[in-house]
Amino acid sequence: MLCKKQTGTSKISAETNRYLLYLTVRKLGPLLAKKLVKKLVDRGEVDVKLEEEIYEVEAVLDYAKEKDNETEKEFYLIKWKNWDSEHNTWEPKENLDCPELLAAFHETFTGTGTSGMKRKRLNDVTSHQPYSKQRRINQLMVQLMQSPADITPQKLLSVSSPVKASVSSLNRIHQLISPAGNMGLGVSVRPTPHVNGGITNKRSKAYRQLKAEVQAALKAWELQLNKINSDPAPIFIENNVDMEGPPDKFTYINDYRTMPGIDIPQDPMVGCECTDCYDERKTCCAANAGACFAYYKNGRVRVHQGTPIYECNKRCACDSTCMNRVVQHGRKHKVCIFRTNNCRGWGVKAMHKIKKGAFVMEYVGEVITNEEAERRGRIYDAEGRTYLFDLDYNDGDCPFTVDAGFYGNVSHFVNHSCDPNLVVYGVWINHLDPRLPRIALFAKRDIAKGEELTFDYMMTGDTTAVPTPSDDSDVEIVDPPEPPVEEFKGPFSCRLKKDQYRIRCQCGAATCRKYLF
Repeated sequence: MLCKKQTGTSKISAETNRYLLYLTVRKLGPLLAKKLVKKLVDRGEVDVKLEEEIYEVEAVLDYAKEKDNETEKEFYLIKWKNWDSEHNTWEPKENLDCPELLAAFHETFTGTGTSGMKRKRLNDVTSHQPYSKQRRINQLMVQLMQSPADITPQKLLSVSSPVKASVSSLNRIHQLISPAGNMGLGVSVRPTPHVNGGITNKRSKAYRQLKAEVQAALKAWELQLNKINSDPAPIFIENNVDMEGPPDKFTYINDYRTMPGIDIPQDPMVGCECTDCYDERKTCCAANAGACFAYYKNGRVRVHQGTPIYECNKRCACDSTCMNRVVQHGRKHKVCIFRTNNCRGWGVKAMHKIKKGAFVMEYVGEVITNEEAERRGRIYDAEGRTYLFDLDYNDGDCPFTVDAGFYGNVSHFVNHSCDPNLVVYGVWINHLDPRLPRIALFAKRDIAKGEELTFDYMMTGDTTAVPTPSDDSDVEIVDPPEPPVEEFKGPFSCRLKKDQYRIRCQCGAATCRKYLF
């Protein structure tokens, strides 16, 4: 049984932090960013080995005075040698060791102060650019990522001491970070009415720019998923809610990924000899396994939840058009991974109508041993989430578990509901090992276009004493009423012990049980 990650309080992912740190470094420019990192190194807050660079003044471009506690301080706008004009910085006089250039600059004055200054145009300065700005940014980011301690944009900006023209630039960067210290891209950002500008103001340039960056990242993720996805139907990505980007530490896979030592048989011993499996369903694969033929002619499931499904395999005489080949043909319904607007993180919705009984998707992940599942379960329990799905179809025998936490497909993002529109079935295709069923999600009822896809993580309802349909019948069967939660004896189970961890349910259904477990 699966227990999904909850998102009551989001913690910024490492990938999101890297992305916002990159935006900050790019906004600051590699020269200023490197100086701030050096301050952190000098304070002992981070351990970064920075490549030493010699900064040589090429030209003095401007001059200004600022009062600080009744004392005047002189600043010069410096053009650095081998750095383009985007990296010009204001430097206090005491930081400069170029008396000849300073003297030459003051010779251009026609009076005192800045009012009579004859300013040197930026394009009058020869700019040598052996290294591009982007290359310097990339080099600095590589050095920052090698630090054993996390470097966040807040930490980097905490040592900044902007002067003169640098103030507006740094303020814009600070506005990319919410007052609570959460990154706009890492968690949902709720706009604050009294804050003007920055990421909290949807009309601001900073918001639009960051929104465009996030959408571009999500589009790239969508393209990546569809490149890997082997199902006939495509996947769409949508986030119209917050600034959350692609998830961290998740790899898309199409089939089970087994840990070392686990082997899933893929060479069936026998197959059927049917010419028309539906007409000959009394002698087809399901009948040979002691079960009922699972599908109607239209491919929709006709047996109750908890009934094993045996599809035709690679040794069968029938072809790919066989009525008993459904799950193995993959997901045929277009779906969208979308950002929910009620604090439940990512979800999945249907992009068109789905009829009751139709196969929707498989639940895939890493197949691990019970011992490994216990170890991971302790970690997941402490975090208040889990993706562990016990394959305990046989009572008292559960040697294997599916973990979709780090490897999975679209089903990784399907949320829980106490009144779901999907149900779970165990399916066997190219082997009959009762310990290793494939997990298939079918439509419990008609699903509307745009409706979120959900299933009950507890899969409540006694499925052990449900009458099976006659193979001579082609009439739709009405599901029996579901008993109370305590009477659950279904084919899969949750790894969390009852009452050990109370995870509040946020499904919003009229029949909500208030808690997942």
